[in-house]
Amino acid sequence: MKLPDTHDIEEGFIGGLMMNNSAWYAVSDIVSKEMFADDDLGELYDIISTSKEHGYSPDIVLVSRESRKRNLRISASQIAELTDKAA
Repeated sequence: MKLPDTHDIEEGFIGGLMMNNSAWYAVSDIVSKEMFADDDLGELYDIISTSKEHGYSPDIVLVSRESRKRNLRISASQIAELTDKAA
C-alpha cells in the first residue's frame, strides 16, 4: 500500500477547510501556516484563518482573490480542485 505524500495530505486538508467551515474551529489552535511543507498551501491556510477570524466564510472566490494579492503560485482553478481532493 502506497501512503499519500505530504503534499496530497496538505491539499486535502486545505480543501476540507474550504468545504466545511466549522472544521477550522477544531484545528485553529493546533495548526499554523509554518507547519505546511508547501509554502503556498501554508499561505492558503493563513488566508482561511484570517478570513475566519474576521467572520468571513473562506470560499473559493475569497481564497483565490487573497492568494492573488499575496502573489502565490496557485491559480483559482487549482484552488477549486483542492475541494475535490478533500472529498
